[in-house]
Amino acid sequence: MRRIVQKIDVQTSPDGSPETFAWRGRSYRVQQIIECWKEAGCWWDYEPEREVYRLLDSAGKTFELHCLHTPLFTINRKQEDGGLLFLLEGQSGRKGPGRWILYAMAD
Repeated sequence: MRRIVQKIDVQTSPDGSPETFAWRGRSYRVQQIIECWKEAGCWWDYEPEREVYRLLDSAGKTFELHCLHTPLFTINRKQEDGGLLFLLEGQSGRKGPGRWILYAMAD
């Protein structure tokens, strides 16, 4: 797999899985999701959880897409002691909107 790591636009099904995506002016239709898993981000760098999809497009090419979910907290402000104060958003277990990345593709 060749690493790409570029933002892309993705159209999803009602369950949130990718159906089509656009990259470099071309549209790709998802034929099959080979596997899907979740990865935790580096909490110390405030990285959000991500869902990873390895899939085949309609031409049989393999792609890896990552959906990064907005974390449930935001940094409100720095405290005088240098620590950070967080505000929780929404309900526990609820995810914010996702940002999609084309992470890799098979040549």
